[in-house]
Amino acid sequence: MVLGAALSLAVAWCGTAAAQTTSTTTPTTTPTSTPPTTTAPTTPTTAPPRSPGVIAQAGACVAVDATSYVTAFTTASGTTPNACTDGAGNEVIVLAAPSGQIDLAGVQGVYSGTAPLILDGNGQTVNAGGSTRAFTSSATLTTINDVTLLDGVDGATKGGLVRTQSQLVVNNSTFEDGFSFDGGGAINVESGNVTITDSTFEDNFAFFDPRNGIPAQGGALDSHRPQGGLVPVVTIVGSTFDGNQTFANDGGAIYSDGNVVVVNSTITGNTVGPGGHGGGITAANITLAYSTVTANTAAVSGLGDDLGIRFLRGRPNQPGTLQTFGSVVTSTDPSCSYEFVPTGTSSGFSYLSDTSCYPGFNANPAPTDLVTSVDPQLGVLAANGGPTRTMLPASTSPLVDAIPLADCQTAPLAVGVTTDQRGLPRPSGPGCDIGAVELQVASVFTAPSARFTG
Repeated sequence: MVLGAALSLAVAWCGTAAAQTTSTTTPTTTPTSTPPTTTAPTTPTTAPPRSPGVIAQAGACVAVDATSYVTAFTTASGTTPNACTDGAGNEVIVLAAPSGQIDLAGVQGVYSGTAPLILDGNGQTVNAGGSTRAFTSSATLTTINDVTLLDGVDGATKGGLVRTQSQLVVNNSTFEDGFSFDGGGAINVESGNVTITDSTFEDNFAFFDPRNGIPAQGGALDSHRPQGGLVPVVTIVGSTFDGNQTFANDGGAIYSDGNVVVVNSTITGNTVGPGGHGGGITAANITLAYSTVTANTAAVSGLGDDLGIRFLRGRPNQPGTLQTFGSVVTSTDPSCSYEFVPTGTSSGFSYLSDTSCYPGFNANPAPTDLVTSVDPQLGVLAANGGPTRTMLPASTSPLVDAIPLADCQTAPLAVGVTTDQRGLPRPSGPGCDIGAVELQVASVFTAPSARFTG
């Protein structure tokens, strides 16, 4: 979507008014959110499964074009027995466009049921055409598999491409060029946990609500906690967020009222405008394990180019926290900002460009953290293997083999992490690499020497 067209649409609004682990089986129950906490969440001891799988079940509704796409959502919402069910309590919509792309004609899919909903993309693309979002769901659990969603606009509410009322799981999918007026350029989740695996969020934008002029949060993802509700946990594994931005509010890529846990992922090139905190992520509690958070930007110096740590919504006297292990957090300005006196725990072996993430008081770097302005020698974001683009370190990078083998699975953050963002082995060589990518040691085969006798 052309940004100029979106801005023109915003001006028009102003003239009229002062965002299931991957499996081959489907879930039958919805996950519960964690209770309110003043400490950062513990990273799962085992990273979620990496293969996206396909969950196309018999009797699922099939969408081949815009008309059948909208109809499928309506049918799945209805009461017709077994219309779109998989026999396990889920409503399933399968995309199967002959051209591989469904171009929406200004009308989104709307799921108004409460049973768990699965959108099984089969590698297809849904292009919202810059005039609507891709779909809205009121399901207790919405799962999005193997799909590309493009060019969505939220119509002066939240979620440029997808809006859900409760739990959300995303596997092996791409969200690009979403535009939101009120939060979540790509996705808005009003309540509940979010799990994102092997997915890409690129060039999504959160502007401002023209009804009240308040800037929107979360350039790609906006995760909320209703007043008095359970604290949401956003878990991101093997994914890349690049080029997302907010106009002038928090979370250039990701905003959450609760906890954000990032494992084996890359957050780079995201931006918040004037007054916004956290060019990459803003949340109450942030946990990073084997991730690369770099080259993000906050327009105002000191507001956290990479991370903004705020208080827990509804509990302003409880400061947020930061936990890191084996991660890159670098920028040209202070990387982190805290809303209150910082608290945080480093498990070590992170590569930090300054002391802003652990500035002292109740947040101190670990002895094995590297606080340095030395170039980490990361390559540009590129297709280096695996389902998402990554930043490959040079063989001479100080990140390579910087974590001794005995420390590669330091508890609690790194336990069970045995691959990198691409799904390749970690470690590979005499140690583990800091960041999302493990540089692979090439296997060298030496042919045996020929023997001559006689």
